[in-house]
Amino acid sequence: MTDETKEYRKLLFGVRRSVRYHSRRRQHYELFHKTVLFLALILGSVTVAAFAEAIGDTWATWVKALPAALVSILAALDLILGSSTKSWQHADLTRRFIDLERELEIRKGEPLDTLVPEITDKRLEIETTEPPVLRVLDTICHNELLRAMGYDRKEEVKVTLIQRLCAPICDVAEWTLHPRNIKG
Repeated sequence: MTDETKEYRKLLFGVRRSVRYHSRRRQHYELFHKTVLFLALILGSVTVAAFAEAIGDTWATWVKALPAALVSILAALDLILGSSTKSWQHADLTRRFIDLERELEIRKGEPLDTLVPEITDKRLEIETTEPPVLRVLDTICHNELLRAMGYDRKEEVKVTLIQRLCAPICDVAEWTLHPRNIKG
């Protein structure tokens, strides 16, 4: 395999990994937003019911107000995090990386010495609009893509259960990952 072919494969792998990564980020933000809306609906209903029963009730006021407070906190958190906006942003990045992958496939027969630098430049242009990357989630996507493309499992990076659970939200001990194994 020539160096140009290796660079092409590395570029294709990186673009495909980015598609997986941004799809996962979008799914995370959509799930968070839907969960907040669901809980706001349920807790809002509980609040109305609690105040309707308040006449002659001996419950403490804070117990009656707790669902309302939770609704307010969750709605504020959703607004501050901007989960729906971030979901849209990651959906757009996914689409742009898919378009780049399509271009790579369409132009496959072209000379690699001009194709690879041109597509690499387009990839870097897209990456300038990305929010900071969660390295653990990116590594999980890397491992998935290795399996999907039939690469040797020896190239996978070990990710702990705690890292997996926290990956959509934050990086945990990302320094334990071995980036020398990551394709690009």
